[in-house]
Amino acid sequence: LVLVGLAAALVVLLALAGTLALSGTAGDPGVVLFPLPGLAASRPSPTTPGSPGGGGAPGTNGTPSTAASGSPSPAPTGSPSPSPSPSMTPTPTGPLAISPTAWQLGPDSSSLGRCTSVPANTSGTTVAQTITNNGSSAVTWQWQSAEPALPGNFQYQLNGGLWSGTGAVPSDLLLGSGHTDTLNVRLACGGTYTITLTAHGTLGGPKSTYTFTLQTPTAP
Repeated sequence: LVLVGLAAALVVLLALAGTLALSGTAGDPGVVLFPLPGLAASRPSPTTPGSPGGGGAPGTNGTPSTAASGSPSPAPTGSPSPSPSPSMTPTPTGPLAISPTAWQLGPDSSSLGRCTSVPANTSGTTVAQTITNNGSSAVTWQWQSAEPALPGNFQYQLNGGLWSGTGAVPSDLLLGSGHTDTLNVRLACGGTYTITLTAHGTLGGPKSTYTFTLQTPTAP
């Protein structure tokens, strides 16, 4: 009888357990399922909106962060360094020193309509021209050309000597080192001339070229 009673009680317990299991699976709100001892109840953690899988950083709202672009700093331009100007090659200086190079003549008191450089004939208003050899050796020099052409009555006097014949041009075949020639001229008044003079060593060699002006006033 005891065994029969235990069996009956066991059947009742099994039936009750089945009923409780079926009620829990049906989602009956009146039935509460308690977790087994030692196991904590777990709930899924909320995910950040817009971040799949909850990986988004807080406060970003799921918007991908963009790298700061900023405006690129302009490369410094600066003023380009000026190109050095090509250096001028100085013209070699010849051995002669000529003075004056703007030679002014005056009316010749000894001849009407003629101008001269002789100070005695112009009441001291003119000077003779000097040509000095500053080189280390003797040179030869001469007037090479005149623009415009000199008048037919042109004459010159070198170092106080005789006056040349008309049509001749001033020259010196041997002007020693450190020596000076003194030149006077006379010709018809009323013209300005550009004179070209050349010089070279007495034994040849390169030529040096010089220019100066010869100015005469209008005849009185």
